[in-house]
Amino acid sequence: MVDVIATIHTGCGASVMTEGRDDEEWRKRMTAKLRQIPSLVLIDNLRAELDSAALAAALTAPFWEDRILGVSEMARLPIRCTWVATGNNPTSSHEIARRLVRIRLDARTDQPWRRDGFRHPDLMAWVRANRARLVAACLTLCRAWIAAGRPRAEVSIGSYEAWSATMSGILAVARVPSFLGNLEELMAASDTEGGAWRAFIQIWWDRFGTVEVTTSDLIGHAVRAEPALPISARDEQGQKIRLGRGLSKLRDRAFRVGGRLVHLRQGSLAHGAQRWKLQPAPQDGHDRSSPSSPDTAPAGRISIGETISSPHSPRNDWSESHGKPRAGEKGEEGEDISTPHTHAYARAHTLTGRAGISSPSSPFSPALRESWVAGGEDMRAADPHPPHPPLPPSWLEDVP
Repeated sequence: MVDVIATIHTGCGASVMTEGRDDEEWRKRMTAKLRQIPSLVLIDNLRAELDSAALAAALTAPFWEDRILGVSEMARLPIRCTWVATGNNPTSSHEIARRLVRIRLDARTDQPWRRDGFRHPDLMAWVRANRARLVAACLTLCRAWIAAGRPRAEVSIGSYEAWSATMSGILAVARVPSFLGNLEELMAASDTEGGAWRAFIQIWWDRFGTVEVTTSDLIGHAVRAEPALPISARDEQGQKIRLGRGLSKLRDRAFRVGGRLVHLRQGSLAHGAQRWKLQPAPQDGHDRSSPSSPDTAPAGRISIGETISSPHSPRNDWSESHGKPRAGEKGEEGEDISTPHTHAYARAHTLTGRAGISSPSSPFSPALRESWVAGGEDMRAADPHPPHPPLPPSWLEDVP
C-alpha cells in the first residue's frame, strides 16, 4: 500500500529507512535521509516501540538542523515529506502517538502472502500503467473542494491544524465520513505508556483521593499496576526513583478519572521527600476536598486535637493517639498512609460510634461531645441516645 501511494505521488517507490537503536542513531539517519529532500519517507517493519525525541520533533517542525558527520558544519534542511511507518501491531510513546494517524489492515488470514483472487493480481503494474488516471482522480477531489468554497470540517489535531482542516474538508465534499474517527482507538492501542499512567492514576484516586502521598506510599500499587508502568529497576529503591521521575514529567497534567477531571500536582516536602497529590478541576463539579461539605475537611488536614475512629474497627468509641502521627499532618515521620481508608479518614471531621463518648483529654466543645454524626447529618434532634451505632458516611461506601 505504501508503494502504491508513493508511486501515485512521485512515480516511483518509497524512500525506505529502518528504525534506530537509540535517539542518537535516529538523529543521524534522519539527517542523512532529509538531505535527499524526499517526498515520502517510509520507516519499515517496526519491531520495537516507536519512541524518539528527534523523530517527534521532525514530525512537527518545518526545518531540521543537525551537524553533518565528519565536518564542523550545521545543515538546515526543509521537511516537506510525508512520514509513513509500518509494523505488526506497533506501539509508540505518548509523544509519538499523538502525531499518528492509523491505517489498519486486516487480511483475515494467518498467511496473507498466499492470498489470490484480487481484482488486480499485479497491483503495482496496474498502478504504474494507470498513474495518470489516478492522479487526475486525486486532483478532481481537490478541485471539487475548492469549487465548494473550501469548507473545513470541525476535526483537528494539535500541530496539524491546516492539514486536518484541509483533508477533512476534501473528504466531506466527497462524502467520505469518519475522518479521524479512530483517534481514541489509536491512542488506546498505540500509546501503551499513556494507558499505563491513566490506569495507575485511577488506582491512586480510588485509594488515596486528594491526600498528599510520597512515592513510598504509591510504589506498592505502581509495581502491580496493569498495564505495567515504565519503572523497572533492580530493586525497590530504583523503582521509587523511576516513579518519582515519571511523576515529575507528568506534573500538572490532567487525567479523566471516572467522569472527573483531576490534575497531578506537586505537594509539599516532608523530611526531604517530595509529596504528590491529585487535585480535582474546579469546574468539574463537587470537589472531594471542598471544606464547605458538612462531613468532610480539606484533604490531608486534620485539626489539632481532632480524633477519628474507623466505623469498621472493633471499637467505636472516640480514641486519641497522642504522639502518633496521623495521616495528612505536616512534618510527620514514618507515616504509613497506604491503607484503602486513608483518603477517607483524612477528610473526616468528626466520626464516632456512640453519642457523648470521648476521651478525657478530648479538646472538643460540649456541643461536639453531645452530638454524633453519620453521613454528615447531625442526629441530636432525632435521638440524643441512639440505640444502634450510626451508619458509615456516604463517602465511605465506595471505599473497598
